[in-house]
Amino acid sequence: MKQAKLTIVHEHLRYPKVSLCATSSAKFIHIAAEIDRSSTPFYWRTSSKKKAAIGLSTEALQKLQAQHPAMEFSLFKAKLRPPGRGRYIREHYAEHQFAAYDFVIFISIDCENSRQTLMSSPTFQQLVQKLNQLAHKTTITQASNIRQIGPVPPLAGHTFLFNYFSAENTAQNLGIWEYTASWFEKETQLKNSVLLLPDSSSSYSIINHCSWPSIWDILPKLLFKSSFRSYVLDNFYANNVGAQPILYRLIYTQKH
Repeated sequence: MKQAKLTIVHEHLRYPKVSLCATSSAKFIHIAAEIDRSSTPFYWRTSSKKKAAIGLSTEALQKLQAQHPAMEFSLFKAKLRPPGRGRYIREHYAEHQFAAYDFVIFISIDCENSRQTLMSSPTFQQLVQKLNQLAHKTTITQASNIRQIGPVPPLAGHTFLFNYFSAENTAQNLGIWEYTASWFEKETQLKNSVLLLPDSSSSYSIINHCSWPSIWDILPKLLFKSSFRSYVLDNFYANNVGAQPILYRLIYTQKH
C-alpha cells in the first residue's frame, strides 16, 4: 500500500516515532456482536442472551480448535466506550457503521487456507447463525496484521481495546495511526498493539487491538490529558479519520 500524504496539525506537540516490530504472519477473524445495548458509555448488563452467546461460542470454538490445532481464540466482554469518538464520526454518522459491540470473538490461525477451511465448517457456520439470532447486529472481519508494536498477551485482569476506524483513505488512516500511536506509547506506556487490515469487504478501514495491565493506565489519560484531543483526535479529524474505541475485559482464552 502506497504511503499517503498526511495533514499534521499542532506539530509542536510531536512525539518520538512509535516503536514498531515485525508483523505477524497469522490470519485473523474478528467477530463482533451487539447484544446488550447501552444508552450510557458503560456496559453494566450481562443478559441471558449474552450468557448464551458466551457459552455456545466457547463450546463451538473449543470444538473447532480440536480440528485446527494452529488456531487460538479469545472472548471479550465490553466494559465501556471511552473518550475517542471524534468529530469525523459525528459529522459522518449516517455513512459509517456505529460500533457498540459488547461481545467479541478474536481468532488467529496460521494461514489463509486454514482460515477458509475453518470458516466454511458447519460448526463455524452454526455459531455465526446462532450469534445472529441472539444479537441486534453482528459483523465478521477477516484481517491481516499490517502494523505491530508487539503481540497482545491475553492476560486475565488486563484491559483490552478494539478501536474501529473509518476513513476516506485507508493509506491515510494507516499513516495517521502510526503518527498518533507514539502518544499512546509515551503517555500510557503502551507495550503492545496489533493493527488489523481487513482482507475483504468490511465496515471499517482498520481495527486496532491492544491492552494495558489496568484500565487506570489508559482511561485517566483519555479524560484529562489535553494532548489526547490536540495531538490524537485533531490529527484524526484533519486526515478524515474517525475512531470508535471500546474497552473490554477478557472472558476466556485458549491457545494451541
